[in-house]
Amino acid sequence: MALAYLAGALPSRPRWIALASSGEVVGQYLGKNDGERIQAIVTATSPLCLWLVSDAAGGPARVTVNVGEDGAWLMLPLDETYCVYVAVNKVRSLDAFVFAAREGLLPLLDILRVNG
Repeated sequence: MALAYLAGALPSRPRWIALASSGEVVGQYLGKNDGERIQAIVTATSPLCLWLVSDAAGGPARVTVNVGEDGAWLMLPLDETYCVYVAVNKVRSLDAFVFAAREGLLPLLDILRVNG
């Protein structure tokens, strides 16, 4: 339900949202037919997620946004254990996309007992 809440907070409907831990998808909303692709993205970017968490000089609010011709996806580390991935087809404003994702994470942070 927390991933569905996040989807509802976004300015446009996501293609998929995934929660990952230790390089494995542990929760997913939408994108059921993209499971292998989502897992490949999580596996490939897991070291980057850990680096973002450990890079203390960057501050606590680190996020990576990747933009292509078919939309964008963001990777948001929650702590040393979890990372959230959100893929959307249309992004009108990167600032609005990132802000909405961070605000929409509040229920998930409570469930995982993570300080955002």
